[in-house]
Amino acid sequence: MTDKPRIELKAIQFSEFASRETHCFTASLFVDGRRWGTVSNDGCGGADNFHGVDGRTYAHINILNERIAATYPKVDLGEGLGTVSASLELICADLVTTFLLSKDLKRALSKNLLFTRSDKAGVFQIPLTQKGRPYSHEAVARAVQADKPGFVSLNALPFEEALAIYRTAAGPA
Repeated sequence: MTDKPRIELKAIQFSEFASRETHCFTASLFVDGRRWGTVSNDGCGGADNFHGVDGRTYAHINILNERIAATYPKVDLGEGLGTVSASLELICADLVTTFLLSKDLKRALSKNLLFTRSDKAGVFQIPLTQKGRPYSHEAVARAVQADKPGFVSLNALPFEEALAIYRTAAGPA
């Protein structure tokens, strides 16, 4: 049995202005806690570029992709396109998307009360500053909770749980 590889991206640098068809980024690639090299994309719709360290080549990437395909669940491409085997490129794209959503969520949580409702789909927000006066998350939540059915504050949830809800509301990447 093959072990599921643990893929991580560190030191992600993202360029929003250069991201056209895909994310324009560069990052350090780690597999099972060891640095494998760098991964990047120029943002114009092409494939990721992998540059290995310690003699790693595309042959090593192919072996890693076989491990990933054997141990990760298939990926639904959405829009009726079907499913495909997981790959390093799909995992990297997901990690960059998660990185960007995490940044966005942290910024939104610091300035707004974010919440869900049982009667409407989505994540809603109310600024924590009204007419120049700052209010706490708790004060705004108490005021909103009274008239919103099934109110759940993302600000009060553990970050990973809030991120999962936020990601679902953001839709497919």
